[in-house]
Amino acid sequence: MKEIVEFFKTHAYWIRVIITPLLAGFVGYITNFLAVRLLFRPRNPVNILGYKLQGLLPKRRLEFIEAIAAAVERDMLNVKDFTSLIEKVDLKSEIKKIIDKYIDDKIVTSTSDRSIIGRAYNSILNSFKNRIKERLTNEINDNVASIISSFIAKMETDFDIKEIIIERMKKFDMDALERVVFSFSGPEMNFIVYSGAVLGFIIGLLQSLMIILLEK
Repeated sequence: MKEIVEFFKTHAYWIRVIITPLLAGFVGYITNFLAVRLLFRPRNPVNILGYKLQGLLPKRRLEFIEAIAAAVERDMLNVKDFTSLIEKVDLKSEIKKIIDKYIDDKIVTSTSDRSIIGRAYNSILNSFKNRIKERLTNEINDNVASIISSFIAKMETDFDIKEIIIERMKKFDMDALERVVFSFSGPEMNFIVYSGAVLGFIIGLLQSLMIILLEK
């Protein structure tokens, strides 16, 4: 034991020179590690010497959710985007397909086409079906513009994208959010942590250099 104490006394100068950058690097690593973890933890407030400590995102959860929802609605997805998409859809051709399928399913021609009566029946029925299809298609297509306008007006007054996003995100578990964030930003988070160690080590080296220069 005396030999160890004597060794440290004898080499205190160089030990301090070597320890300083290592200790600074360790402190930098721990500091950045805690900073990253404190984004999500602790989930609930913890009282430390009268100060309530809580993770940034759990503490500002509602503000965070509202900010994201507002940004999505403002810059990424809003009612105008939906209306422009609706206006681009060829509704007339889609309406014709729907009407044709509906009429064909409801009005079925005779399975027998061999007899004169069967052929006559199918011919009359097909002609009747085609007239119904044409009449319905024309009637709906004549009013499709006003239908779209009414639908868009209804969306603009009743469809709140921001509120929908907020309600969905409120149900999102913080544990799941943490896993998602670290799954796609793990390398960047690790870079932040290790950069703290590197910067701390560099600062420690500079301090050791100052020690050497000043104590020569």
